[in-house]
Formats: sequence, structure tokens, C-alpha cells
Amino acid sequence: MSARLLSAAEVQHMLSQGYRIIDIRSADEYRREHISGSENISVSELAAHDLRDQKVIFSCLSGMRTQSSAPQLAASVGAEQALLLEGGLNA
Repeated sequence: MSARLLSAAEVQHMLSQGYRIIDIRSADEYRREHISGSENISVSELAAHDLRDQKVIFSCLSGMRTQSSAPQLAASVGAEQALLLEGGLNA
């Protein structure tokens, strides 16, 4: 499974088309700062959520955590490829 990296502009456009953005950081990290309108589901909690076949883009702070977790993220949405915000919150 792979990851498709999206620019901030691409993500903004996709959000206007019904995509959700999920921040995979811990609840404490999310509380400190996050993208407006994003949801927080940490990587360790993904299995408890049914995201299959939903329009989801994953984000973290810098993009490193989402990229290293790409296979798990793709599996959580039932896709061959996970959609990731390149550069994360920093972008």
C-alpha cells in the first residue's frame, strides 16, 4: 500500500467536495493546535473507527507520521492508497 501526497491547495479543494481531514496525532497534540475542521483519531485508535470507503485525508504535524503510517492508514479506509496532506499542519 502506498500514499498519495496532496498539497495544501489540493486538500482545501477536496474538503470543499466532502472529504474529511483526520489528524492522526495524540489527543494532547491535537488540543494544542490543529487544522480547523479536522477530526482527531490517533493511529492507535483507527481500528475502532469504520472509515472504509469514506473520503478521508490524513494529516499530522509535519507529514512524517502520516507517511510512516501509510500502510495502516490505507488499510483503515479500505484503499490501496492513503491520501496524505504533504507537510501536515506545517503546510
